[in-house]
Amino acid sequence: MIAITISVVLLILILIKVPIPFAILGAAGIGLLWVGGSENLIGVFEVIPMSSVGSNSLAAIPLFILMAHLVLKSGVLDTLFNSASTLIGRIRGGTGIAAVLAGAGFAAVSGSSTAAAATLAHTSTGTMLKQGYSPRLASGTVASAGTLAAMIPPSILLVFYAITAETSVGKTLLAGVIPGILMSLGLAITVWVMGLRGHAPATERTPWMAKLTALKGLLPIAFLFAVVVGTVFLGIATATEAAALGCLGGLFLMVSMKTMTWSNLKSAVVGSVSSSAMILSFVFAAHVFGIFLTQTQVAPTVVEYVQGLASSFHD
Repeated sequence: MIAITISVVLLILILIKVPIPFAILGAAGIGLLWVGGSENLIGVFEVIPMSSVGSNSLAAIPLFILMAHLVLKSGVLDTLFNSASTLIGRIRGGTGIAAVLAGAGFAAVSGSSTAAAATLAHTSTGTMLKQGYSPRLASGTVASAGTLAAMIPPSILLVFYAITAETSVGKTLLAGVIPGILMSLGLAITVWVMGLRGHAPATERTPWMAKLTALKGLLPIAFLFAVVVGTVFLGIATATEAAALGCLGGLFLMVSMKTMTWSNLKSAVVGSVSSSAMILSFVFAAHVFGIFLTQTQVAPTVVEYVQGLASSFHD
């Protein structure tokens, strides 16, 4: 009964647009106060803030986010998209396929779906619309390509999963490589099929010399991917160490692309701190809510109920 009431409170807080971490934390706080009084609530809040976000594995998250912002400010994604558009050649939906490839490339050095989708929307949506793509296909392609960062390493979601499941962060990140590639191929084929059905025009034919020149635009992303994922795959570095190397690689890209300014650096750091604080607040709030559920014995009750259903089914 307590758990149901607190769940309703949580839903109400979310519906009245309380920020989700604060809604979870507020509902859990009320529940803890209800179950064990003020001493219970104070005891949890004394221990959980540090124990929930003080893990060494979690250090990879703000580092990957910082790497994503540094790469974003370097302007390398614009170069990546233009290079992919040139390399695709004259086929239906070529620009859309280039957007998918650019999304996969950015996902391989960012781990942030939000940053990937926002950047792709700025870079490629306008180009596709000007070329005659249907608005549905242009927006759908960008939105879908942005989600690739949730699967292709270094993925922040996979880091969360590894920590929650108590598995190796490095092995979990590597496990996302093949599914990420398959998802990218599936999206590219979908865009091509939609192009054949008249939702996208053919791109302009480009000479082979231009294609060879465009290969240079892929080198920065390939270099950074090799540094981050390659060191984890070879066992040279842990996921956290690879994220730190990725940040150094992001700084190197900013210098090489001549975008290293105080304004860009400040924007990257501020954006990283803001995103990291938001994500870690979810971790903290979820831990507190989990303790509340443990104290109310919700999990054993649900397990017992499900086992009873299974027994009734077999009978």
